[in-house]
Amino acid sequence: MDWVSVKDRLPEVNDKTGESAIVLCTWIDFRGKVRVDAFALCCDSDGCLWGIADGLDEIASVTTDDDYQITHWMPVPKPAEQPNRPACMAS
Repeated sequence: MDWVSVKDRLPEVNDKTGESAIVLCTWIDFRGKVRVDAFALCCDSDGCLWGIADGLDEIASVTTDDDYQITHWMPVPKPAEQPNRPACMAS
């Protein structure tokens, strides 16, 4: 998966919820440092804002702010396959 510039394309937004799926984003914080975090694009009739997510799944809470300087995004990769669990860890 490659990073997508927000100048080229934004994540698709669900028409019913007004939010995109959670995506990984690179952004510049208030100190000028580049960071990578989980975000969703949240849109309404006034426009769109990026919201930082507290997780990577569909139940994550998203906090929007117009100060997030998002530069690039990519879909969250699928989790790695889990090896067989030892019998002692079986539920």
